Amino acid sequence: MTTLASACVIKVVAQLVVKTADKKILKFTSFNDGIQSVLDLNNCQDSLNEIDIADLRKKIFDSGVMKMIIDKANQVIAQFLPEHD
Repeated sequence: MTTLASACVIKVVAQLVVKTADKKILKFTSFNDGIQSVLDLNNCQDSLNEIDIADLRKKIFDSGVMKMIIDKANQVIAQFLPEHD
């Protein structure tokens, strides 16, 4: 069986520990679209497939307080949004 590399989608997974407004510590998973939304909020011109992992971590840590669209049942962050609309 042959698989073309161009047909494979790179899947980036991040495990994030989040402190909620009521001071609870929760662990969530975020995939490509969710992580890309952090880069978009930071006006980063790099795509998720091009950015170095150390730079990605720095962007996430330096993002500050953000709103999130989450699925609590599956513990997944679907998207990050700016704190103030």
